[in-house]
Amino acid sequence: MKIFNCFKKDKKGVTFVELMISVLILGVCLGTMLSSFVISKISTAMARHRMEAMNYAQAAMEVLIDDPTAIYTLPAGEMLDLGGTYTGTVANFAAGIDQITVTISWTERTMGGSGVRTEQLVTLVRQ
Repeated sequence: MKIFNCFKKDKKGVTFVELMISVLILGVCLGTMLSSFVISKISTAMARHRMEAMNYAQAAMEVLIDDPTAIYTLPAGEMLDLGGTYTGTVANFAAGIDQITVTISWTERTMGGSGVRTEQLVTLVRQ
């Protein structure tokens, strides 16, 4: 056991260098955890916006299937706050078949800035 006596410290406590290294390691770990929380918050918001757009597109599609001349508007809420727009078209695809296209677009704020996102539904309806 006398071999390990050379590693024994006579002084108690930590040195400044040891303290700085532990603070650096703790900072790197906390920074990584914080960035993952921020990224997950942004990803959740983007998924929520996409799902909301798909729900509005489906509602608009059902309105246009029932009445191709109907006018659908986006309800007040987060999609309109993001600059959301709606377009719906009914076109003659073939004899007795109409093509209905619904498009919802909005401006998504991301970590790298912002960009326009679009969700589109297309269906064929026999008249």
